[in-house]
Amino acid sequence: MESRKMEHKQLEAIEYSRHDDEIDLFELFAPLIQQWRWLVGITLAGVLISAAVALSMPKQYEVTAKIASPNATGVAAISVRGYGSQTAGPLFEKFHKSLTSDVQLNNFVATGQWDAKLYPVSAGGKATVRSRQK
Repeated sequence: MESRKMEHKQLEAIEYSRHDDEIDLFELFAPLIQQWRWLVGITLAGVLISAAVALSMPKQYEVTAKIASPNATGVAAISVRGYGSQTAGPLFEKFHKSLTSDVQLNNFVATGQWDAKLYPVSAGGKATVRSRQK
């Protein structure tokens, strides 16, 4: 009989210790729920301050491009494909001239409709890119 009482007490102790190991989420979140005004206020203050700083800073944009002149193997590959015999110097000059031509720029703007995308108010008619100063 005593052994059964001992076993029963041991089982109760085990069940009690399991009950102590539980984490009550309400106890964890209750302080956060009680202080919700502070949490919302601090969050809104941070959002407003960051928006004010972002809008007050001047906009700065920088675009750079680097074009590497072709090497001998690249020029040889072009010559093999039937484009005639080319050397690096004249091939690069031809590419650079094509890249910086106003005709190519106008074709690019017209094909992609970039004038209407970038300037929707003033793009009522057909717009062309002005010639660049050299």
